[in-house]
Amino acid sequence: MPIYFYLFFFQIFPFFIGSFELQQKVKEANEQYQIGENSPIYLEQQKAFNQALKNYAEILEDVDSPSSHLYVMLANSYFQLHEKAWAILYYEKALQLDPYNLFIQANLNQAQVSLGLETSTASFTKFKNFFFSFLNLEKNIQYLSFVLLLIVIVVSLVIWMPNKLTFLIAKLFASIFLLLLLNILINLYFNPIQGILIESTGYYRGPDENLSQVSNFPQPAGTKMTILDSNTTGSWLKVVDLEGAVGYVPASTIRII
Repeated sequence: MPIYFYLFFFQIFPFFIGSFELQQKVKEANEQYQIGENSPIYLEQQKAFNQALKNYAEILEDVDSPSSHLYVMLANSYFQLHEKAWAILYYEKALQLDPYNLFIQANLNQAQVSLGLETSTASFTKFKNFFFSFLNLEKNIQYLSFVLLLIVIVVSLVIWMPNKLTFLIAKLFASIFLLLLLNILINLYFNPIQGILIESTGYYRGPDENLSQVSNFPQPAGTKMTILDSNTTGSWLKVVDLEGAVGYVPASTIRII
């Protein structure tokens, strides 16, 4: 049997089938969300939003590279179900992919205000984000692979047609490659790991609930914290709050952005 037969039925055909099924799931999830928004009956609203949330969560498991829109719809569904801390988590995830989106920033601030938290500023106002994090890590790796492929093609052109233009193009792509590589290294080694508390928790001086606490009040759900380390079992995380105080929280209470 011809090789293109196998290529179609085992590579191309399953891709189209999977893409169609994913589009149907997205359509169903969006429809359920719209039902929840348009229904005047509270119980029907909650039922529809719960179904939408379930559908969006299934889509998140099916895709390799979630979009900012998917994270926003997950966050919106959690917000409608009064799970504001989870909404903040997914708005933050969306902003990592689309840091210049004022709509996402406004939704995040609304969720923060609803929990009595201090609102965060738009990430694009930070010089570090503008200069170093113009692309998120995942997109950097994707573009790096694409540019590397272009470099291979350009080098082939330089070998077969050595002239000023091909040398200039080769230098241009090499410069882009180095910038992307630098950005990846910065993301991996210099950007802090941050998380969102999905439930209120005590803020302990060590990885033990019997120890004294850093503050007199528990850390509220929805708070963003920088993760420094974990204990040997991974059940506790050493974190820094927004005021710079260092303490420990149970790992079960926080999710990485």
